[in-house]
Amino acid sequence: MDDNLVLIYTAYNPMEAKAVAGNLESRGIEVITRQEPAGSALGITVGALGEMELYVHEADYADAAAILGIETSTDDETQAD
Repeated sequence: MDDNLVLIYTAYNPMEAKAVAGNLESRGIEVITRQEPAGSALGITVGALGEMELYVHEADYADAAAILGIETSTDDETQAD
């Protein structure tokens, strides 16, 4: 897997994965989807073997997180005086 990819979302069925990926892709963010090989080979689409991980390029992570409403942490935390 590309070293510049970051996990943005874990879906628990193919329809959810396609909806989330489509939302991001329609806004110009490339999404790479990965499913557990055993689940894919056996046609399992729910549960742990049916999980689908959605990855985006590191440079797109902040935009993708904002689109999906995911809070991101920053290294620039304010320090108490």
